Amino acid sequence: IILVSSSLSDRDQSLFLSTDEGATFQKQLIPFFVETLIFHPKEEDKVLAYTKESKLYMSSDLGKKWTLLQERVTKDHVFWAVSGVDADPDLVHVEAQDLSGGKVRGKRHVPGEAFPAPSPTCQGRAAGLSPGPQLALAGKTGLSTFNLGAPPDHLSVCFVRIWVDGKSSPLKISPGRQATSTNRTKYYVSYRRSEFVLMKLPKYALPKDLQIISTDENQVFVAVQEWYQADTYNLYQSDPRGERYSLVLQDVRSSRQAEESVVVDILEVRGVKGVFLANQKVDGKVMTLITYNKGRDWDHLRPPSTDMNGKPTNCKPPDCHLHLHLRWADNPYVSGTVHTKDTAPGLIMGAGNLGSQLVEYKEEMYITSDCGHTWRQVFEEEHHILYLDHGGVIVAIKDTSIPLKILKFSVDEGLTWSTHNFTSTSVFVDGLLSEPGDETLVMTVFGHISFRSDWELVKVDFRPSFSRQCSEEDYGSWDLTDLQVGGRWDRGHTRPSSAGQRPR
Repeated sequence: IILVSSSLSDRDQSLFLSTDEGATFQKQLIPFFVETLIFHPKEEDKVLAYTKESKLYMSSDLGKKWTLLQERVTKDHVFWAVSGVDADPDLVHVEAQDLSGGKVRGKRHVPGEAFPAPSPTCQGRAAGLSPGPQLALAGKTGLSTFNLGAPPDHLSVCFVRIWVDGKSSPLKISPGRQATSTNRTKYYVSYRRSEFVLMKLPKYALPKDLQIISTDENQVFVAVQEWYQADTYNLYQSDPRGERYSLVLQDVRSSRQAEESVVVDILEVRGVKGVFLANQKVDGKVMTLITYNKGRDWDHLRPPSTDMNGKPTNCKPPDCHLHLHLRWADNPYVSGTVHTKDTAPGLIMGAGNLGSQLVEYKEEMYITSDCGHTWRQVFEEEHHILYLDHGGVIVAIKDTSIPLKILKFSVDEGLTWSTHNFTSTSVFVDGLLSEPGDETLVMTVFGHISFRSDWELVKVDFRPSFSRQCSEEDYGSWDLTDLQVGGRWDRGHTRPSSAGQRPR
């Protein structure tokens, strides 16, 4: 365990190190101020420290001794080796600036040695990396082998693929391969550290921006903004090497957020591969679509026949469907408007409305326990959601700016809800946390009583809600072959019944 001191009065920052699970701590002075610690994915004593001065340090003894690896490092663009791709587990991928030429570099670190002399891999200004669990900026030998004759506008690396785009040229992608100069942005891809090749979009595609959506199941899912689009993107799917692409959905809504970042209105449903929700904008109307085969077929969400009070909704296709907001939460400790989880396959909760299109101010809550096949309304207002024990317990707290002391929970996939006073004094809820473990039934609500008070942490234990151990009769099952889109079966996936079961 490493704790970073927050005192601003110390001339040197301190670390507090523990090797006995927090029973005791040893104070360690360090000559720099830590902004981010990046632990080695497998060796617990190895850690990288990124400083507020954009320097990168490494320690091999849990923070007792530090070695300066590189200066002028780009924030969030530092990654340990990618398992299964990089042969050296101590490889460190770095994007750094060279003030003399604005070069971007990939570096290799060998234990006990400093980085080798700088070697340019990219001429131009800083590239922009898309962080993820398996990102890298290196070729087969740890250093990328391409040179760009002009500044790249964007570089993003997703899992085992490396993407580059640059404007004007000549662009030398790798030895012996040259790209001609045009006014169009060109995109290149490297698969498993092989040489870069030009991405092959359809001839009619003239992209002015590209966003990586997913790289699951040996395919790349990208959103491309064409030359004629202003607030929409088209979705393309690749072949297994990420080189050739075909169109799968047009006119997905997009918006520009703070710091000019673009958000494409598409969401990958966690827990079941190949399932996506997307908001399509056609003639000014926004409608939610779902796919179970990564874009091959799309369909509208089926509306429930009754509302939460049992009254008829009078919402019938093709004129009326369910539509959901696909926004991400700014606060990482609360859910967005749609909540899915890897350990709760098939369970989706979202905020939206019934009708011919999505209405921005309507945020009724709906739930499905069969991956979008059928839906039910559960609340009239938006709530933050937390899944416990594979979705065996669903916790809901109203999304509001007023203080609360009541939460709701369900142990039957949202069919019925109970209320619980989690505190005697109302608090402004800042977030929800579950304790480690997929089967945990313990959570923490943290917030503050007033805007001047310290954080209040309230532990909530749902284990007393279950009077006995679940038996085989308490479980229901479903498999993916029950899911249909556009009158055609999906890819025929089946999931073992135990993975598709939750207490009912």
